[in-house]
Amino acid sequence: MKTEQTYTNKAIWNHDLHQYYDEMDGFAIDNFDVVREDFQIEYFGLPTHRILVQMNGEVSPELLLSFYKQTEKVQDKVGKSFNEIILDIRNLKNMTVASRQTIEENDHRIKKRFNNIFLLISDRTKAIHKYYELYNPDRIKNIHFFINLEDLLSLIDNRKGSSTKTTGTSNSSLDKLSKEDLIKLLTKERQEKKSLIEERDKELENIFKLIGSTTWGDESNPSPINYTDDTPYSDLYHALSIHQRDVAQLLKDYKNLYTELENKVVERTQLHKQNEALIRAVLDSTERTVWVVRSDLSISDYNNKYENFVKNYYQIKVEKGMNILSFVKDEADIQTWKERYNVAFSGKSVNFDKTYTINGDTIYYDFTISPVFKDNEVIGAAVFGVDVTEKRITEQRIKENEELLRSINKNLTEAIYRSGPNKGLVYINEAFAKMFGFNSPQEVMDLPTTLDLYAHEEDRRTLGERLMTEKQYSNVEVKFKRRNGEEFWGLMSSILTILDGEVYFDGAIRDITEQKKVSQQLEEQNFELKKLNEELDSFVYSASHDLKAPLTSIKGLVNIAQNEKDIDKLPEYFRMMLTSIEKLDDFIRDIISLSRNSRLEIETEQIDFNGLINDVIDSYNYLDSASHVEKIIKIDKERPLYSDSKRIRIILNNLISNAIRYSDPKKEQPFVKIRIQDLGDYFKIIVSDNGLGIPEEHIDKIFNMFYRASESSNGSGLGLYIVKETSEKLGGSTTVESTLKEGTKFTVVLPNKP
Repeated sequence: MKTEQTYTNKAIWNHDLHQYYDEMDGFAIDNFDVVREDFQIEYFGLPTHRILVQMNGEVSPELLLSFYKQTEKVQDKVGKSFNEIILDIRNLKNMTVASRQTIEENDHRIKKRFNNIFLLISDRTKAIHKYYELYNPDRIKNIHFFINLEDLLSLIDNRKGSSTKTTGTSNSSLDKLSKEDLIKLLTKERQEKKSLIEERDKELENIFKLIGSTTWGDESNPSPINYTDDTPYSDLYHALSIHQRDVAQLLKDYKNLYTELENKVVERTQLHKQNEALIRAVLDSTERTVWVVRSDLSISDYNNKYENFVKNYYQIKVEKGMNILSFVKDEADIQTWKERYNVAFSGKSVNFDKTYTINGDTIYYDFTISPVFKDNEVIGAAVFGVDVTEKRITEQRIKENEELLRSINKNLTEAIYRSGPNKGLVYINEAFAKMFGFNSPQEVMDLPTTLDLYAHEEDRRTLGERLMTEKQYSNVEVKFKRRNGEEFWGLMSSILTILDGEVYFDGAIRDITEQKKVSQQLEEQNFELKKLNEELDSFVYSASHDLKAPLTSIKGLVNIAQNEKDIDKLPEYFRMMLTSIEKLDDFIRDIISLSRNSRLEIETEQIDFNGLINDVIDSYNYLDSASHVEKIIKIDKERPLYSDSKRIRIILNNLISNAIRYSDPKKEQPFVKIRIQDLGDYFKIIVSDNGLGIPEEHIDKIFNMFYRASESSNGSGLGLYIVKETSEKLGGSTTVESTLKEGTKFTVVLPNKP
């Protein structure tokens, strides 16, 4: 047998059930109990797969709902195999009508979970059980009622109940009696029966007296019925007592309901009056002109604005009950109003505008006529009029301004825009779309991002940050990109605007590409002019020296030859004169090449590099070192190459002649390599040698006019300058690589332009 500790501080109150619980080796089911000061529900389990529930205290509908909820949870925990339940409700008190109603509404929750429900009830509640047995047996299907545990256990554990004592005399004993004894026995039984009938009648008389004397005392508080469990017909007395309490509760509920209803009527009446006052206040304070008509067109209500309107326009005082059209004079106007009211009476709203002339002023109204419903039937119409005179005048001005703005935008060449830091473009004009190469502003607005409009994406971020800091900027040059990818320059001005808390960038862009080109051309021309002036100064100085030196040499040699008496020395003087003349001729040829390059237009033609290179090489065979230098020609091309052949000759002349003149006589096999490389849109002219080379400190100066890398140089100092100027004139470039005493390589890159 288990001790009290097994119950985890829970105990079974009724002794008979406590004993059965111990005998069955039951166990407590924790965490589901409902424990209050005046009410408890506690759950236990039995090894026979039954759930034992004991309930004690003052019951209420809310507590009963807790019982149903917790019982469902208990079965979910212990398992569906626990399909029978024993409910000990002998200690429940105050089973009111509301509580019994809760049971009737929720007992299906228990019935569907348990095959059998065993109820232990008190003597005072068995009348309710008998009521259900007689009048509503379906409600107690699978529910078994027991007053004592012995009868319950007799059923569920197949135990035999207590034996019923048999009263009276058996047939076998009657056979042994004499006639006189039988008469005495029969007479005795008749007297006993008569006594029982008299006793029953007396009790019935008492019951009727009790029913007739039942009162509720003060208001709905019932006077108690005095009886005990030993009183005859105690069940009936108990049923009457329950009925008396139920009726008392109903009377109390009725009284509370009546009081509540009465309070609500008073509250609704006050609220109705307040609403009427509020509606009147709203009607008179609204800016709208409002009136209400019944279905017969009589005026039901109106506000002050309508009263003033009728007085000013129709020159009458309006009153409730008047026909709304009685003061309208124009027949066409009357017909139009009738049609509009009829639309509202059909259950639809109608909107329209109307113009009035009051005291010489034109007044514009917007009207809405709406149906008024009651119980889903139209009983009238409400008219709401708004004086929109200022709005119409403003709209007209806006329209005129929009037309003016549209005209300005149409003839404006500047791109106007509005954008937001997180919204992109909000507005652009036609000129904006046209400037960026789009057919319409909408095409620009549909772009996923405005970054595509900038040649350099970082410009947009930089300008946005600047605008957020400085609030505005003016005349900032920005490079933009058109739809076709073409870049152009724009002069941009913008200002930060805040509307309704939103930040916008408003600005304009002017296309300054042409101005930029003109400015660039002016800068280039100024640069060229400055360069020409510098070169002219240098040219005058160097030319005077380079022209004068050979002439002076020739003049001196002529004087010497004239005074020379040894005829054998004259050929040497003539050779020296020829050298000076050739030097002078080279200088003049360089001057002519320089002049032609700067003056003549480019004439593009297919270049025969093989023939051109050989012609240039042949033209320098007169040089003493020419015969010792190996000429290597390599032309790599798969298509025709096009350029200006005269300028190509100038480039080859200077590069090949320099390679021959400055070959290294100490090397056993001096060479000059001329290579042509086809690069598609471009081609290279590469002239390399293994000659003397150029000192590193002179590399960055050799393309300057009249620059000589060494004092021993007998050139004019114009050759490489002419090569650089000529290649740039053709849209190309010239570079040099050189190592002293190892050799030099010149690379000229030129466009291939058919």
